[in-house]
Amino acid sequence: MRLLWNSRCIFKLFRALLGFYCVLPVAFYLSPQLRRMLIFGTYIIWPFHDYSRPESYGLPHAKNFYINSVGDIRLGTWYIPPKGFWKQLERHSSREPEAWMFQDRRPVIIYYHGHANCRACDYRIGLYRALSQSEKLDAHVFAIDYRGFGDSTKLLPDREGVLHDATVAFDYVRKLLKNDESRILIWGHSLGTAVVMQLAEAFTELKRNPMGVILEAPFNSLVEASLEWPLGKPYKYFPGISTIFGTLRDDDETFFESEQLAGSVRLPMLIMHSPDDALVPYSLGVKLFERLRVLCPVQPRFYKVNDTYGPGHRYIHLDPGVQSAVADFIQSFNKPVPDKRADRIITKLQTPEEILTHDFSGDETGLGASTETGSTPLTYK
Repeated sequence: MRLLWNSRCIFKLFRALLGFYCVLPVAFYLSPQLRRMLIFGTYIIWPFHDYSRPESYGLPHAKNFYINSVGDIRLGTWYIPPKGFWKQLERHSSREPEAWMFQDRRPVIIYYHGHANCRACDYRIGLYRALSQSEKLDAHVFAIDYRGFGDSTKLLPDREGVLHDATVAFDYVRKLLKNDESRILIWGHSLGTAVVMQLAEAFTELKRNPMGVILEAPFNSLVEASLEWPLGKPYKYFPGISTIFGTLRDDDETFFESEQLAGSVRLPMLIMHSPDDALVPYSLGVKLFERLRVLCPVQPRFYKVNDTYGPGHRYIHLDPGVQSAVADFIQSFNKPVPDKRADRIITKLQTPEEILTHDFSGDETGLGASTETGSTPLTYK
């Protein structure tokens, strides 16, 4: 009797799951709001984050504050100072952050996060530490939550709104740097890479010149990435599914097709992706790199993250070589003569499959950075 009851429960569960998978695409196709909710994932957030005390997360002297975006929208913001700047901050503790932020020559990394959660989740904090507390980088980090995320103004985001927020953050930092864009690196992770690609396209058109762009675990197309997402993979076998998921491309509120922007960007780029990424496959990052390599006049770099550290989609900072890759990327802007070996070798890699299997981490191509942990730290005057 118990076996029969268990079999019936399993059958009912299977039928309910099948019904859910059949109904969801129809709702996804018909409802722009549902598409935005699923793409941005603002409903996924761990509770009990203390946004007001970032120092309690192992970020000494970090400050929480808020900046205003278009339409009186408030954006939660963290500023994380570099370790080499901590002593100077002791005498500024009672002053507003705007009075003393960025008062040196260190690079400033504006971090644009991806799907779900907020600026205070653990893997993002781990990255902030790696960027601001390592001897190799020792950089300022500026992290925001777009509208609808964290403790920012609560509303359902769309592409235009998120781009407004991202631009406001850049302009805020730029103003404090007295319009010195050459110190700014714009860093996007996952969905944030698509935001950053659209920023880079706009900056190219406006002739703005930040130091460079870093894309962490990027995808070439949101449509492709959605069908590779663990919960989206079963839909690859549904008839007509390309039409349904194609609404992401057709709907301006969810248009995040980075590969279509490759020919419109004129900024230096570094792509970093781990082969063990189970959420956004490594192959999609390679596809974007291949597209940029062909269409972008500034040859991009690619760093293949060492997956023996188990970085997956969210923890690339566990690989010490990531810090070296970023440091080498920054130092490359001070080299008077570019190394032409990279161009000669990369032109031999004609297909995404060849790039997929090629090791970019060595000095041979110049596209990756050395993974040696003893590489020379950046120095600032």
